Amino acid sequence: MTLSLFLVLDAFLIWSTLVRCQVTVSASSESLRLLSLLNPAPICGFIAATNVESLFAEWSCNADGTTSTSPCALPSWPALACNEQTVSGSIVELKLSQVELTGTLPESLGSLSVLITLDVSSNKLSGSLPESLGLLSELVYLDASDNKLTGRMPVSLGCLTLLDTLDLYVNKLTGPLPATISSMPVLRSMRLQFNEITGTLPEALGCLSLLASLDVNSNKLSGSIPPTVRALSQLSYLDLLDNLLTGSLSPSIGSLSRLVLIDVAGNKLTGPIPDTLCSLSLLNTLDVSNNR
Repeated sequence: MTLSLFLVLDAFLIWSTLVRCQVTVSASSESLRLLSLLNPAPICGFIAATNVESLFAEWSCNADGTTSTSPCALPSWPALACNEQTVSGSIVELKLSQVELTGTLPESLGSLSVLITLDVSSNKLSGSLPESLGLLSELVYLDASDNKLTGRMPVSLGCLTLLDTLDLYVNKLTGPLPATISSMPVLRSMRLQFNEITGTLPEALGCLSLLASLDVNSNKLSGSIPPTVRALSQLSYLDLLDNLLTGSLSPSIGSLSRLVLIDVAGNKLTGPIPDTLCSLSLLNTLDVSNNR
């Protein structure tokens, strides 16, 4: 398949993804959005789904999941930041890293419609990533790494068109990488290492024109490295260590002039090392050991 035909097909994929963002994912969003106008229900939902009560010592929810006080009205609270340009404040940052969180991420997170940063890394969260994450249309930074999350990466992640950083490493995620990742045009860093992700590297990776760091080491990815990787002109870090990849290294990788690291060790690759890699003046790490 030529790159131009692939891009046409991918444009259709992006369009269909956006339709799903507006129709499938938002089937429950209207009621969630209405709730958020009346009270901070998403935070109440978060409290109900996790063990975060101790962080909300100055603020509590009613039995029905409502509250009369906005969390944005609290005095200085490092886990949360709000946009003060609105009357009651809107939550734009939720930072709950390394606070021993347990439980699951609730679907109600999707109604934090202006959230820019979501960091729940280095906790003990379980269950799957909620499909409603696709409703966070303003999200720039998503870090749920170093937890016990299971299941597949939501297809709705493709709705996060402003996302810059996606960190989901050190979990127990399974299933393939969703092709809808091509709908995240400004993504610069995707770190998914130490999961149990299967399937192939999607050709849609080639649409991530700003991607600088791709780390999927220590998964169960198979198949060949897609030729569309040559379109990742900003890529500096390519870590495919310890997977089940086959085929050979394409000479076209030598056109990625910003590459600093290439690690494809511990796969089932065959063939010679392309001479074109000699032109990569910034490359300081090349590991092709333990292949065929």
